[in-house]
Amino acid sequence: MEDSQINFDSFTPLYEQVRLKLMEQINSGIWDDGRPLPSELKLAEMYGVSRMTVRQAVSEIVRGGYLYRKQGKGTFIKNKDVYYLLGGAHNFQKNAEVMGKEPRTEVIVNEWLIAGEAVAERLNIPVGDRFLFIKLLRYLDDEVVGWQTIHVSPEIGNMVDAELLAEKHTLNPLLRVKGRGVAESVVIQGARLAEKGDIELLDCAPSSPILYSNYTEYGPEGKIYSYSEVAFRADRFKWVFKVVGS
Repeated sequence: MEDSQINFDSFTPLYEQVRLKLMEQINSGIWDDGRPLPSELKLAEMYGVSRMTVRQAVSEIVRGGYLYRKQGKGTFIKNKDVYYLLGGAHNFQKNAEVMGKEPRTEVIVNEWLIAGEAVAERLNIPVGDRFLFIKLLRYLDDEVVGWQTIHVSPEIGNMVDAELLAEKHTLNPLLRVKGRGVAESVVIQGARLAEKGDIELLDCAPSSPILYSNYTEYGPEGKIYSYSEVAFRADRFKWVFKVVGS
């Protein structure tokens, strides 16, 4: 990559310098639509800055609509012919409204735990740090249809009231009133057969189809606020999306 030098004596923040250089590359057409961006580590080495600086720069470009993230796969140049989804499976309230059902959520776990390697990696925190763990059951017309686990970063864990979260059905309203907010969500969704946890919580057969959703919520500067796993019985729930062009 040409012209990757950063001016450490400049009054312009490092992340902004990195952002501008990346935007030059994107606008020049050197990267095709749909091509993955180099990894954070590779970009950090190219520019001689920290991965956090790179993450902040890339997150700003994502919010501008020139890049998009695929969890576990990387960050990609946005294809202008692709359609994108607004809303999603984790917006339980809106899905219930469209289905004409009365939603209800029950908090069954609400406790601080110690992060092992898997959780530490997902939340980008050190192993051994404490994080807030919440587990919910989702009901439609008093019939259990799904469950959700939420792993909340220690940075915002003290701001999250589990009962209020159950009422609001989403993290963002809780954070906005405290001067924070979710800047973006990266979501993976699909279908699978019921697993042990689904069978126990949702009272379904092993062969039952399950709709699942895994998503990460980011705050400003690319900080990870939460990681969630969601599962719904496909015979009792459906996802409803609003689709818009890019």
